[in-house]
Amino acid sequence: GKTTLMRQLLSEQFPEYDGSLYPRGEWPTGQPLIEAFDTAEEGRDLLNGVGLCSVPSWCKPYGVLSNGEKYRANVALALQRRRGGTPVVFDEWTSELDRDLGRSVSLALGKRLRRESVAGAGSQGSYVFTTCHDDVANYLQPELICYCSVGEAP
Repeated sequence: GKTTLMRQLLSEQFPEYDGSLYPRGEWPTGQPLIEAFDTAEEGRDLLNGVGLCSVPSWCKPYGVLSNGEKYRANVALALQRRRGGTPVVFDEWTSELDRDLGRSVSLALGKRLRRESVAGAGSQGSYVFTTCHDDVANYLQPELICYCSVGEAP
């Protein structure tokens, strides 16, 4: 379905793309979340930028976080590891989250991405999201939306 179509489009539009979908972080065991980032300042910026604003959560190891906190931490780490020209791809965006948290994460990330775009930092690469949830488009406010329906071309 969505993932197969997305892989095909990515191979055509971004031949250098390595195929990683929804970047998952590799987190050091037993270390505070904030220490996985290049600097504490960058960690604060990225974690806040995806709606994980709880300093006590930053001081916990990844393994003890809630599912919602883990999701947001993985998104923040994916943003840190992006490379210029290569898209960051989130497959099944917010599908693991309840709709309220999905809204919150999408609003926070959408705000961050728009701020980057205005500041000229958006040249570091594209972002691709696939989802079955129509509501996130309103929150992310993407430049391009591709809707797919059974029996119709995208």
